[in-house]
Amino acid sequence: MDEKIGTRQKFIAEMKGGRKDFSNVVFVKEIDLSGLKLNGFNLSGVSLQKANLAHTSLSNANLAKADLSYAKMSDATLFGANLTDANLSYAELSNSNFSYANLTNADLSHAELKMTDFSNAINRGGT
Repeated sequence: MDEKIGTRQKFIAEMKGGRKDFSNVVFVKEIDLSGLKLNGFNLSGVSLQKANLAHTSLSNANLAKADLSYAKMSDATLFGANLTDANLSYAELSNSNFSYANLTNADLSHAELKMTDFSNAINRGGT
């Protein structure tokens, strides 16, 4: 059974305890993780559908196979993040920085991409 995290407070408590590996965790829909610094965290395979990740720093984070559909990620920093096979469909990504991110096979269909920086990002086979 996948681990579930239902509140921002529980997530922050886990972070303060030194945890950086949240792979395959299921977060409740619409969880608010906005403004957090999650640089280098392992969030591969997580479910963050409709999550609020606005102004969140995810530089060099592993988000491979993460479900970020409908997430609010405006003004987020994902510099060098691994988003291979991630689902970003319908996500709000305006003013975010994906420089040097790996977006191989990522689904960006219907995502809001206004003023989003994809400088030097890798995108092979994604939509």
